[in-house]
Amino acid sequence: MSGRGVTSRGTTPQRVPEDFAVVVGARGAITAWSAGAEQALGYGAAEVVGRPAADLLAARLPESARRHVTAGRRTASEVALRHRGGDRVVLRLQGTPLADAGPGRLWLVTGAGPSSEPGRTEPGTAALWDLTLAQLPVPVAVYDRAARLVSANASMAHVMGLTVDEMRGRTLWEIEPTKPFDEYDRLQRQVLRTGETVFHEEHGKAPGETREHAWSMFISPLKDEAGRVLGVSAAVFDTTEQHWARRRLAVLNDAGERIGSALDVTRTVEELADVAVAGFADFVTVDLLESVVLGDEPEPLRPDRPVVVRRAAQRSVLAGCPESVAAPGDAVRYPVMTPPMRTLMAGRGTRHTAGEPGIQEWVRSSQARAESVSKYMIHSLMLVPLRARGVTLGLVHFLPARPEPGRWSWSRSCSRSWSRSYR
Repeated sequence: MSGRGVTSRGTTPQRVPEDFAVVVGARGAITAWSAGAEQALGYGAAEVVGRPAADLLAARLPESARRHVTAGRRTASEVALRHRGGDRVVLRLQGTPLADAGPGRLWLVTGAGPSSEPGRTEPGTAALWDLTLAQLPVPVAVYDRAARLVSANASMAHVMGLTVDEMRGRTLWEIEPTKPFDEYDRLQRQVLRTGETVFHEEHGKAPGETREHAWSMFISPLKDEAGRVLGVSAAVFDTTEQHWARRRLAVLNDAGERIGSALDVTRTVEELADVAVAGFADFVTVDLLESVVLGDEPEPLRPDRPVVVRRAAQRSVLAGCPESVAAPGDAVRYPVMTPPMRTLMAGRGTRHTAGEPGIQEWVRSSQARAESVSKYMIHSLMLVPLRARGVTLGLVHFLPARPEPGRWSWSRSCSRSWSRSYR
């Protein structure tokens, strides 16, 4: 229902008479008009009975009121009406659906008190509620009994990459016929059938997003006063940071249980690589100083000489560690003052991107390494010294193969934890 344009002498706030009552028929025409309605708007019953109620609107009904009317639910909101004298009158009205002997539904419209102070129009409770949902920085959507979208806020439209008009009237599977939207659609229909709220977690990339997120969603039934399910609502929360916090806690717990359970150094670094790949990295290498491999105490590092280490362990999410440029047991050379050497000497973890000058110099020092970085799109690197009892034993390289913000935001705490775990 939409209103027409109004030429008025201004807004005339008015208290709604106690006996204000209008009955609107199934086809939207006025069928009854009380003396209170005549007092408020100036029209006599003979002038309005039989006319469309929409003719009296000076502006569109609020979104919440239109949703309730469509669903056949009682609604209360501020309504801008056109007075017989041409003024714009804002009244707070309540619409109640009535039993109807014929097709459709009758509505009883009564007053619900004055809408505003003279001279200005303040948003009522319903209007504020609409603004809250529309501007809430959490994706929210409403679906009818057929699981078809009724409306959504701006956040949901952004996540889905479509306007509300493009999605309205379609099911989730029709909007996005890819996984995991088939599962979301199934869950919505489950809620419609059972009337019970469902909580669901998912990790992936939404259609309107450029990167993966962790999502927590509540799919809840919308019920009338009799408890009948009229539709469902979906509220979706971005829990990416919490997701990675849980992941890193699980990794560190696993590390504490597994790493260092044997006295053998080689076995310990293999366990470290296993935990890292299983927990958060796509490719991990562990290089030990040659003196450590031979069972001796680590020798002091000289800043004017390259450092030669031995590849003690490596793991990858890809079979055979194809990203690697060395096999376990091979010697690996860190050129003077490149990031790996500087990290070893400083004894503190560092994080880098592939475009940094120091990293580029280190990559170019090996043709095989340069080819691997290009082929496997290695874009960042975390270097963590492997320390025990205050002594640096070697260096661990953590590499992601896919950009996922959040995975590398914990490099400092992670480097400290690996060091503590090895002790």
